Amino acid sequence: MIAIMLLVPLSSIVGDRFGYYLIPLQAMIFARLPYLPFKKHQSLHSAFPYLGLLLVFIVWTQTSWLFDHCYVPYKSWIFGIPEGNIMRSTNMFYD
Repeated sequence: MIAIMLLVPLSSIVGDRFGYYLIPLQAMIFARLPYLPFKKHQSLHSAFPYLGLLLVFIVWTQTSWLFDHCYVPYKSWIFGIPEGNIMRSTNMFYD
């Protein structure tokens, strides 16, 4: 996955497609990490890839203009209360 970063200056779409196609391989490797014979801290070594992906997701959601433009306008309850006021009475049948 790190080698794909070298393709981004040439074409971000090519790098994205390669990353997308390698997700199954990445998932197989991550699934087998708990079974590798680490000497110490086996659970920590198994958790590192998932913590790294979580960190990437958090940084992306906080800094990406694409996230603000494409995902926040859906007014999802995941990102907070839509319209910002839960006590406001809205009756959708009489508007």
